Amino acid sequence: MTDLHLAIKWLLLSILLLSMAIQITYMLRYWTKALRRDGKNDPQESVPEESVSVVICARDEEQGLRRSLPPLLNQDYPDYEVVVVDDCSADGTAEYLESLREEYPRLKISRLDIEARFRRGKKLALLIGIKGSSGSIILVTGAGSVPVSPDWIRLMASRIAGEREVVLGYGAYRAMPGLLNRYIRYESLMTAFQYLGMARAGKPYMGVGRNMGYRRPLFLSHNGFSRHYHIAAGDDTLFVNGVATDSNVACQTDPASHTRSEPATTTAAFLKQKIGNIKTLPFFKKGDRIRMAAEPATRFLFYSAAILIASFGYGWTIAAAAVAARSSLLIAIFAIGSKRFGEKGILLPLLIFDAIYPLLNGVIYFGTALRKRRKGEWR
Repeated sequence: MTDLHLAIKWLLLSILLLSMAIQITYMLRYWTKALRRDGKNDPQESVPEESVSVVICARDEEQGLRRSLPPLLNQDYPDYEVVVVDDCSADGTAEYLESLREEYPRLKISRLDIEARFRRGKKLALLIGIKGSSGSIILVTGAGSVPVSPDWIRLMASRIAGEREVVLGYGAYRAMPGLLNRYIRYESLMTAFQYLGMARAGKPYMGVGRNMGYRRPLFLSHNGFSRHYHIAAGDDTLFVNGVATDSNVACQTDPASHTRSEPATTTAAFLKQKIGNIKTLPFFKKGDRIRMAAEPATRFLFYSAAILIASFGYGWTIAAAAVAARSSLLIAIFAIGSKRFGEKGILLPLLIFDAIYPLLNGVIYFGTALRKRRKGEWR
């Protein structure tokens, strides 16, 4: 073996082992914390029940609202309202909302009309809904996101107590046949491992708008979305990133606190959603950007180094042992997590999805960086 080959061998082995160490650190330090059952170290659920406003924005979401509003309007909670902002819908959204008004007095409806002078994003609709609400706690969810139990409001609101001003929940996607659906649910679960685990480790950085909440005064005192109003996305992720501290965020992972939404059913729709999310990355705090990028980057380096070592034929036993060790830990975490979060059918293709994820995100990130941002896009 020449000196050059020897140098390449040690370089690849160093990359493999270092990236593996970082990967295992993420799994053990953050992901496993997301698996912890609620109760121990979390605010107790015996706190006084405060008034709650559930705020939903909808644009052409009649079918989604038909799924989500009946369970939302029949929650087992004494003092709450459901505020729906109909943002220029052209389908039967307005008519459906009006049909519910008499039966459900707790339903409040706002409607935004089309104005040809400018295009606006979802954040304006959400801002109007929050400012027009009356609850001391704001819970936000998607127009088609269905709470899995009548205890959703109670469980989510109970975590906002004392110094805890933000609550992060799990927003699942409905299981459907097909590999795309399994990948979407895998990515949703893995993302939850990240943001829930980091929040419990004292490093909260985001939440998902399908299931989260915060105190109304917190939203108003930070001027809502003013810091990132020019970005189409980020009403959930960037808002939490801007207001979260190491002590004001709580998590709620009780199975009865989950919501379930309709997933993208085509690759094009899925990629459009991912592109919107990835566009927000440059606007996160610097430390959070580094932590968010380090996991997929080191995962890519880990797999790349392992493949190169196996291809060159030297040190392959070390590479095989490293891949086996990391894969075993990964499978163990997802086996527990998929059961705890109610995600079936993602263990079989898990290792394939695990390898695809950093490559797909990298391609989308660098691809979108070359495209001009569209203003006023509604998400």
